Amino acid sequence: GRVALVGDAAHVVHPLAGQGLNLGLKDVDALVGTIQKSFESGMDIATFLETDYETNRQLEVNGAVQGINALHEVFGRKEAAAVHAKSLGMQFVQHVGPVRRQLASIAAGLFS
Repeated sequence: GRVALVGDAAHVVHPLAGQGLNLGLKDVDALVGTIQKSFESGMDIATFLETDYETNRQLEVNGAVQGINALHEVFGRKEAAAVHAKSLGMQFVQHVGPVRRQLASIAAGLFS
């Protein structure tokens, strides 16, 4: 039989940003699309796994992992200047609605 890894079995992300579930759900959605494409074309799913599913998911997952790692790095800094800069940045995001909504959309996987 064949096995498709999705979610945390396919990639490991730091829990800092809570993106594991979002990425896993998008993995499932992409896999369903790939299965449907295989079924409709009458071709073996292996034809589409590497070119469609794997390539597209790797791009998004790698982008998310890089973003999460950057957040981890930024929020892990303990120097006074870094703590102050983080505080100002968070206040900016909290008080500027369009920026806050854009970041929320990206985090939810609604915008890439």
